[in-house]
Amino acid sequence: MIAEVFCLFGMHQTQHQVTIAVGDVHEDVERAAGVARASYDAGLKGLRANRKFDEVGEEMLEPVLAAGGWMRGPQIHGLNPLVPIARIPMNFGQLDHIERYPDLPGSVPAVDSDMIPEPGMTFAFEPSCGFGNRAVTIGGTVIVGDDGPAELNPYTAQLLRAG
Repeated sequence: MIAEVFCLFGMHQTQHQVTIAVGDVHEDVERAAGVARASYDAGLKGLRANRKFDEVGEEMLEPVLAAGGWMRGPQIHGLNPLVPIARIPMNFGQLDHIERYPDLPGSVPAVDSDMIPEPGMTFAFEPSCGFGNRAVTIGGTVIVGDDGPAELNPYTAQLLRAG
């Protein structure tokens, strides 16, 4: 199960992504979780004041593209400000029966890619990775700080297991 949770924290909207696996976990799910976590970590490493938003977004794409996976949406997008959205490669070729759907563009371009993050801005980290018809999405809200990013809820940045 993949869920997206919207909360208010300090009167600002936050987003948290969670994937819950029940019972035996398929190896594609395990692999996707590891790649999504690598994407999340790349975002934590890269999100700094005075760096272009697009640089962080592209760094978060690298683990998924290197692994040959696909993603469900942007790996990162703005909450405060709302506009920035990272580029989304439309690489769904692995999905069963994808030929039933109309051709997709090569990627959805980034929006506000030249924006420079400043301390206090918040971003939704929602890295995803899929192999075949199985996908994992993890993440949470991250605040740009003076000395680096601060996670609002680091517990959402992992694959949760139930059962």
